[in-house]
Amino acid sequence: MFDAVFSAPDCRLHGRACLMLARRNDGERARLGVIVAKKNIPLAVQRNRFKRITREVFRRSLIEGLDVIVLAKQNKKKLRSSALANELSDLLLRLEGEQRP
Repeated sequence: MFDAVFSAPDCRLHGRACLMLARRNDGERARLGVIVAKKNIPLAVQRNRFKRITREVFRRSLIEGLDVIVLAKQNKKKLRSSALANELSDLLLRLEGEQRP
């Protein structure tokens, strides 16, 4: 999944806290990959919070038939959980709009 999405993403979206790559898959279900480098978010608690929020927002989305990878960006300011969830929701809505035929 990761190689296919990285080699030829159908869509690339940028936010303040993350980069989202997506590619259509053959199945009906959407799949998620979350990459959080220790260099970008040094504390394990914050890395785990980022992953937890990302998974929850993705679970609640209505996206189908896509492989999505979310890469955490390095942030100088700590982003609140609600702001991160809002940003991810907005990116997923944009992604859903771009992937509709």
